[in-house]
Amino acid sequence: MANEICCRALKGSVQSESITNKEYFLRIIEKKLFSSVNKSKCSDNRSPYCIVVKRIIMGEINWLQFMDNQTILAYDDTAGQVAALHKMLVPARIYWLIDRFFIKGEPCADVGCGIGRDSAWLSEHGYRVIGIDASEGMLQQASQLYPNNVFVQDSLPLLEKQSDSSYMNVLCSAVIMHLVDDQIAIAITNLMRITALGGVIIISFRGTSSKDLRENGKLYSVIDSGWLIALFVQSGAELLHHEVDFQEGRGVEWTNIVFRKLPALVV
Repeated sequence: MANEICCRALKGSVQSESITNKEYFLRIIEKKLFSSVNKSKCSDNRSPYCIVVKRIIMGEINWLQFMDNQTILAYDDTAGQVAALHKMLVPARIYWLIDRFFIKGEPCADVGCGIGRDSAWLSEHGYRVIGIDASEGMLQQASQLYPNNVFVQDSLPLLEKQSDSSYMNVLCSAVIMHLVDDQIAIAITNLMRITALGGVIIISFRGTSSKDLRENGKLYSVIDSGWLIALFVQSGAELLHHEVDFQEGRGVEWTNIVFRKLPALVV
């Protein structure tokens, strides 16, 4: 009954105004806890899902540390359709930026790898890459499409499974807009944390014309480029490149920004 107690406790103990998309978080927790795979694991109250719920209840975890869960569920539910679409799309501008700025042959993190298309491209071009995504559905597609690549489940803003200074190249394409402002600030801290000194970070994001900032359930936050650049610079990054790329075929405007992590100042 530990799983049921955890869910009841969360529903009764966490104020709705203190978290974002509470109902979607509960759906994910309950989906995990009550699946046949996890029932036995939750019986001893030591399931990772039970632990997460209890840590939120006890105030040890702030809800802002979690990626928008409605977005994750949307990707889970439509992973097959997204895979079919993304296989037909080639992010030529992102690949050009990678060729120009990434450090050849060095470890690379593809944060928000989705179906693994960009991870596979990076691998084919000599990078030692790990694909990282929050969506189980997308990771399943990635593993099926590119079985020779490495994929792990982890997510912004914390990137808890990633070690400090472990990548010379970090690609974060079409991900950061799925976070709210406070989460973006946390995400920048952790993108910088996992990047080695002298390493390069490529950020790409777009907005939406939707009034509720959602498309098919996915969040598309409005991000001010100047604000984002300032946060990176304050975190110890150097701006290398900033552009707006309009994709005529899709009618979508992308912002692409490239940073380098500078050595810490010696006082």
